[in-house]
Amino acid sequence: MNNFFQHTKCKYNTETTFVLKQYCRSITKLAKLTERSNFLLTCRKSNVTPTHLHNQTKNITNLFRLTTTKTETEKILAKLNSKLLNVEIRETHIHIKQTKQGIAKIEGDISNTLNETELSIFKNGQWDRYKNIKTRTKEIHSAKLNKIRSDKFSKHNLRFNDNWFVNKTEVTFPTECKWLLSMGSKFALPVNKDNFAPVPLIADIEQWVQNIDDVREKETARSKIANRITNFKRSMRNDDREKFILGIYEETKEIIDANRDTIMVTTADKGNKTVVMSKKEYHQKMNQLLADRTTYRPIDVDPTEKLQKVNNKIIMELFKSKHITKWEKTKLDSISPQSPELYGLPKIHKDGTPLRPISSSMNVPCYALSKHIGNILKTIISTEYNVKNSLELKQQLGSITLDKDDIIVSFDVVSLFTNIPIYLAIKKIMDKWDTLRVNTTIPRQTFLKILNFCLKDNNYFTYAGKLYQQTYGMPMGNPLSPTIADIVLDTLLDDVMDELQSMNITVKFIVKYVDDLFAVINKKDETTIMKLMNAYHNKLKFTIEKETRAELPFLDMKIIRNGNTLITNWYAKPTASGRMINYNSTQPHSTKINTAKNFIHKVLLLSDERFKADNINKIQQILKQNNYPMALINNLIHDVTNGSKRPHEEKASTTKKFYSVPYIPKLTDRASLGNIILDENSTTAYKSNKTLNQIFRKKGTTTKTDKLKLSNVVYEITCDGDQQEKCNKKYVGTTRRTLGTRLAEHEADIRKGRQSTALAQHIKESGHAANFKTVRVLDREKIENKRYTLESLRIQQILKESINTKEDKDNTKLQYSIAIT
Repeated sequence: MNNFFQHTKCKYNTETTFVLKQYCRSITKLAKLTERSNFLLTCRKSNVTPTHLHNQTKNITNLFRLTTTKTETEKILAKLNSKLLNVEIRETHIHIKQTKQGIAKIEGDISNTLNETELSIFKNGQWDRYKNIKTRTKEIHSAKLNKIRSDKFSKHNLRFNDNWFVNKTEVTFPTECKWLLSMGSKFALPVNKDNFAPVPLIADIEQWVQNIDDVREKETARSKIANRITNFKRSMRNDDREKFILGIYEETKEIIDANRDTIMVTTADKGNKTVVMSKKEYHQKMNQLLADRTTYRPIDVDPTEKLQKVNNKIIMELFKSKHITKWEKTKLDSISPQSPELYGLPKIHKDGTPLRPISSSMNVPCYALSKHIGNILKTIISTEYNVKNSLELKQQLGSITLDKDDIIVSFDVVSLFTNIPIYLAIKKIMDKWDTLRVNTTIPRQTFLKILNFCLKDNNYFTYAGKLYQQTYGMPMGNPLSPTIADIVLDTLLDDVMDELQSMNITVKFIVKYVDDLFAVINKKDETTIMKLMNAYHNKLKFTIEKETRAELPFLDMKIIRNGNTLITNWYAKPTASGRMINYNSTQPHSTKINTAKNFIHKVLLLSDERFKADNINKIQQILKQNNYPMALINNLIHDVTNGSKRPHEEKASTTKKFYSVPYIPKLTDRASLGNIILDENSTTAYKSNKTLNQIFRKKGTTTKTDKLKLSNVVYEITCDGDQQEKCNKKYVGTTRRTLGTRLAEHEADIRKGRQSTALAQHIKESGHAANFKTVRVLDREKIENKRYTLESLRIQQILKESINTKEDKDNTKLQYSIAIT
């Protein structure tokens, strides 16, 4: 560049060289200003104060001595720094604008002086220099930002456990983003103005209000609720920690959105860990699974509609024969079924990270019927082998006396669900008909027909838009599958025990929990027992694990040989993360306390007294990883070890009604709602307001379900008007069936000139056209009464633009209008 300046000085004059150098300085300034602006904007978005601003104001707190005044001063300074940051951002943008104007002016001047070749060489060189300066400046600012974030991360006592976050991609996530993702899909974000939704909240609360008998009390309650929500919206503020978490969320979402075509965030198959993996790898592994033609085969026609008709015909027959009530018929009827979707969860504990296939069958035609039949089948599950939980097993182990030749072992079935032949499952169930018939009035042949329908006909799914039939094994995701697996294994154990008895072999102790078996056997009988179990069926194969150094892990205990007795100690598998509800999650404090107490109880109850000190240390470490304050941890351990009851042991009134409502601090907690609508016979079942769930993708795709296939929706249709005028009025409706079905009815009404709805009436009278292509789904809600409430509230929300007639509106919801607009 010095040679170029020398050249221009000789060829032109000193003034030209001066202008060119001024251009260079402006380019340098613009590069640094641009990156400074990016740095300041990121600071604002992440709710952190740049160090240079913090240093200018931090000494002000030293002027005060009292804790209360210091705290008040810190709040004032936080607001001041936020405002100063905004001012600095505005000033930086002004400087950028002025610098760009200066560069444009210089370019005009030098373009009249330099020839075209010289101008091109000079400008290209300067813009290369601009990029290099930007890159170097960005690195400096990134280092500053990471330091500021790290300090703030520590200030709020946020702890990142890298064992909870597995990144199998090349995408880089800052530590704060990794921390947030490691919290899991159920982590509840702080409530702010962006994620607070008053309409669904009011619809939930209204379910309470409608149970108030006195009309005047109802009106009073609605007015109080509307005022409470309105005041909450006006006074809503987030503290520094909440702003920081929300800032991390926005940054994390930006990174994921920028890479949405290449990565997915999901949950590990075991261990409760977050996994980021490549979509390409995910789809390759899913396709490899589906290439197994012994288990899956492609099908051409979606059987959902046909299966729905068969399901509803079966239900009608059961109702007419008086085997089910009218209420049960309504519950079991399939209204708007969907094909089950297959997805995979990564097995990060295995080499190559294979996927465990899972079918989401919630909306399959036979789902409700399968649950109904499953409840009947549960009555024939053996009580001889099955244990409910680890505590029950521990109590049973206390009565066992070991001989010197006894060994403790566990058996595990390889891929149980996909290896149980359906014909075998049905045969074993029907073999128990004499026992089963006591618990149902359904005739034998009808029951057999239902089993075949639920297990054979509904054993299909979709993946990546293609349909598949599962040709072998129990349907994945069908609520019947776990119950039938229990029955089959019970039958297997019955047969094996009978065979062993005929051979004069005694199994001292054997129990089962789902597909895991624990036994005390004589070591000389091990080979015979394994041979018999694996000979039961060629698809059902067992592995065995024997005690090592007098210890054997089973469920969440380590079973230990202690002389001729067995003692236990709490045990966490190597795949277990220790992640639970995080203390920073926006959920009721009582829920967090109960979670921690239940965990402490579990660890101590499953363990012999001699392991207490070591386990208390483990409890402290795990709760600390979940951001529980150390003082609180110690208090909870003290409470539990000094005899406080487990949360679920506290007696609850059997007559209490539970109402679901989002947990919003200072608005829906019992202290806020209690004096309006709660009484001694009702209580809240809280749900989270907004979680990380929308970031997590189970199915490796961002493709949304076709909105026309959605059911139980509140929807909005806009009127386009005509060529002379834009209308933009809106019609709000609701339907239990699929949206596509309801829209087809609207179109038919308009086409045939019917005036059965306010929309059809408006179109006929005005000659306008409704835009069915841009229909919006406003809400999804299965509970019919709540869905009608949502419809009415949505109409109130757009009252001035609404097409809906007076008959469509619920006047009782008018009292909420102030809270939802």
